[in-house]
Amino acid sequence: MRHVFLFLVTLSALASAACETKHAERCKLDCQARGLCTERGGKCVATDEGDCGRSHACEEHGRCKLVGDDCRATNDSCRTFAGCEKAGACGEHGGECAPTTNAHCAATEGCRSDGLCTAQGGLCVALHDDCRNADVCKRFGRCTSDEGHCGTFGPTDCLASEMCTKQGFCTFVKDHCDLTSPADCEKTDGCRDHGSCTFVADTGKSSAGRTAGCVIGSDADCRRSTACKEHQACRKGTAKIGYPATCTR
Repeated sequence: MRHVFLFLVTLSALASAACETKHAERCKLDCQARGLCTERGGKCVATDEGDCGRSHACEEHGRCKLVGDDCRATNDSCRTFAGCEKAGACGEHGGECAPTTNAHCAATEGCRSDGLCTAQGGLCVALHDDCRNADVCKRFGRCTSDEGHCGTFGPTDCLASEMCTKQGFCTFVKDHCDLTSPADCEKTDGCRDHGSCTFVADTGKSSAGRTAGCVIGSDADCRRSTACKEHQACRKGTAKIGYPATCTR
């Protein structure tokens, strides 16, 4: 009886093998997309790690290893995945390479530039103080996290930005920083160093519409500047076509 049982098991295994077709035509699309190149029992499955490695899922999501009858990512394989360095996709999440620790996100350009420094749900997102340390805060005043991204949500965000100190975009208006008044110009490095302290509603530099700006409006602007104190450039000079006025001796 035992011999009969073993014979039936062997026969069943052979039958299963006979029903398996590698690189079956009906699996062509699944093969290219996910490495599922073998037809078995009416389904397309993975049986060769080389097939996994040639698939789009490997290139795009790190699903390069044969695990059972599927192509999946592993923690080991994700460490060498191209998306590890670029997007922090250095760990396995749901069978794909993804950020699974904050350390994965911290090493990325997205963290440095956009505050996407916290791993959550297989993504790098901005939470808590992530935005405060990012270039997007320093440059554009997007210093507060909201729904995983950095945005501008108040006057404090604007005042922390280079757009305020360099261009006068210091006033919070709805969801962004804007240049709206002489007080904005007076906060700029240009006012302190070169006397560009007068607000104008239109600099005339854009043909697309009115563009506010900070200019040297008077001798008084020059007298308050570092240029006057250190180089005796205390008078407003004459503007030339295409060039703004400067402070002169």
